[in-house]
Order: sequence, then C-alpha cells, then structure tokens
Amino acid sequence: GQQVPLIWAVPRAHAGAEVTIDGAPWVSSEPGHFMVQVPSGRHVIEVSRQGYQRFSTELEVRVGETAPLNVSLSPEKR
Repeated sequence: GQQVPLIWAVPRAHAGAEVTIDGAPWVSSEPGHFMVQVPSGRHVIEVSRQGYQRFSTELEVRVGETAPLNVSLSPEKR
C-alpha cells in the first residue's frame, strides 16, 4: 500500500512513553511529537508508560489524508 503520514501528539508529561505500531516499537526523533509514514489501511497503535494504563486504538488511514490522533494516558488504578 501507499505510504500515508500519521501524526499524533503525546502530552509532554508522557514524552517517555513507548509507542508501538502494529506491535513493532517505534521511536520518535522529537520527544512528544510523532510523525510516521505508514501503509494505507488499518493499524493498531499502542502507547504505554510505567504507572499509566495502556492506550490502544485502531486507526484507518487513507491515501491522500493525514491521520491525526490524540493520545491521553490515565494513571493506573491502585
């Protein structure tokens, strides 16, 4: 499939979060701001950080569109 830009922002407080796309780890060159080219279609994005509940979502990206994603992490319940 054709590569499509996927852009999302992680709040600064979670800049150290681990991100996976379709199960593969992804590292940002700019902390807290992520932009990655992914093939068009459905992708599973997960964001995790120690002490917080894992954020997981499935996103459909289409050719010719930029897919924005807002990530929010909630503290783990004790």
